[in-house]
Amino acid sequence: MADRPIDQKHSDWVLSALERYECPLTRYAVRLVGDRDVARDAVQHAFLKLCDVERAQVDDHLAAWLYTVCRNKALDLIRGRDRVEPLNGKQSAKISGREADPTETAEQHDLSIWVGRLLEELPGSQR
Repeated sequence: MADRPIDQKHSDWVLSALERYECPLTRYAVRLVGDRDVARDAVQHAFLKLCDVERAQVDDHLAAWLYTVCRNKALDLIRGRDRVEPLNGKQSAKISGREADPTETAEQHDLSIWVGRLLEELPGSQR
């Protein structure tokens, strides 16, 4: 965000725009992306950008500016979502974690105890 001081007039203007355009922008973004949470992210992005812009730059075309920023962010989010393929249950079951399998760890532990006992039974020269 920009390093400009936040004044009360600017805050009031942004809050007024939020009250007026949040719901219509959210409906618009939901139609674009098909997901309410992703749509809300796009709308939030638009209003965060509005906090950083000078009122004089966008006041005469505020609605168009908000819809454009929201649409661009929504499309960016769609592109990002399309790059990630969700795993189905069978695919995720095939992926092993980095941690050791608990069954193998228990078997390894039991085996080491058993081998240790066998070694103790051997005469010293054979250990």
